[in-house]
Amino acid sequence: EIGQIVNTDSDTTRWVLGLEGDIGESSWSWDAYYQYGKTDREQIGYDYRSSQRILFALDSVMGPGGVPMCRITRDNVVPAQIGGGPPNANQAVLAQGCAPLNPFGLNSMSPEARAYAFGPIVEFNTIDQEIVAGSVSGELWKGLGAGPLTSAFGAEFRDEGLRNDVYS
Repeated sequence: EIGQIVNTDSDTTRWVLGLEGDIGESSWSWDAYYQYGKTDREQIGYDYRSSQRILFALDSVMGPGGVPMCRITRDNVVPAQIGGGPPNANQAVLAQGCAPLNPFGLNSMSPEARAYAFGPIVEFNTIDQEIVAGSVSGELWKGLGAGPLTSAFGAEFRDEGLRNDVYS
């Protein structure tokens, strides 16, 4: 039985600086702020199926002495050559340590096959955010009996970035 478990840990830091004031002797005022935030997140998922490794493990054949083994190991073929393409060094690395996987029956998967085909996925995320915002508000017109007509104007700029590094 494969039971996926995910553990996540996040640390967030945020700094905010705000200022406000009046514009001369008028009814107008201003306010502005700057905000910086950073989140560091680590996530580890256990028992995730490696799509390429499980294909190598399921492609098992009889080896010397009638013992099942991965075809990739027995034939010593670089994986991309199976499809007729050029050798692929990344897939050759994934083929190392291949253990044949028997998908039939209850508890038929060996510990070696499970360790080879189902492993952890580790993610490291860094999220950065910067915000600059400001506004002005005040009286546009004194009005006629019902009070002044006021207004506010503002603008905001945000810059956000995410970096996601994944290892399996």
